[in-house]
Amino acid sequence: MIVRISSIAIPKTKIIEYWYHVERERLPVYEVAPGLDSVHFLQRALVAYYELITISVWDSEEALTVFLEKSTSDSGLQEYAGIEFEPRTYELLLSRKGKL
Repeated sequence: MIVRISSIAIPKTKIIEYWYHVERERLPVYEVAPGLDSVHFLQRALVAYYELITISVWDSEEALTVFLEKSTSDSGLQEYAGIEFEPRTYELLLSRKGKL
């Protein structure tokens, strides 16, 4: 399994609009992507921004590559004045779920 972690910082004044953008535009693209195991969106407050982290888990590196080639690069940088950070890709070595 392959894990991709990407993040963007959005001004606090634009965060609600950006979350609507994610729900309308980005999430549907992930949901229909072949080879997607799961996608997670996280948020943490910074001084005047929120950092939004996307963690996607893929069946293979090929599935991720196909997704990235077909996916639009519109991450909201212009409209939402976001600052995008370099994404990172990892091979998932071990994962466990709780027993309860």
